[in-house]
Amino acid sequence: MKPLISNVFGLIYALLPTIILIMLIMWALNYFYKISFSLKTFFQILITFPLLTWPLILFASAMLFDHDESLDKRNVLLIANAILLYPVVTTLLMYICDFQLWDINSRNLFIGTLLTTTLFTLSFNYPTLLLNNYRGISNIKTKK
Repeated sequence: MKPLISNVFGLIYALLPTIILIMLIMWALNYFYKISFSLKTFFQILITFPLLTWPLILFASAMLFDHDESLDKRNVLLIANAILLYPVVTTLLMYICDFQLWDINSRNLFIGTLLTTTLFTLSFNYPTLLLNNYRGISNIKTKK
């Protein structure tokens, strides 16, 4: 298992091109068109990109279960749940820090993402799969 520090640096390294691109676009707009941006706008743009790509990542995460045996692997189930719930963590942090994303109340945004992800979690039956895995019950249906 990788240490947490290497995972954090890996995440920063993966996000670095996006951050640099946003900063270059903001600099170019300021330099050529005299449109100035605040640091709040930078963070709003930075938060919006992962939230907008979440539905694509969500539906691509179904490919984690392409093999029958992956339904019994705990790490695959935990990764699928993490992918499903990362907007909740993002909006919870925004609610705790009282940060409004594009003038949307952070409390309402958090409640909306919580309800949406709960609906997806229950419709994909992830809680039952995880409970079965922790109990030692196989999730694979055998055909006779």
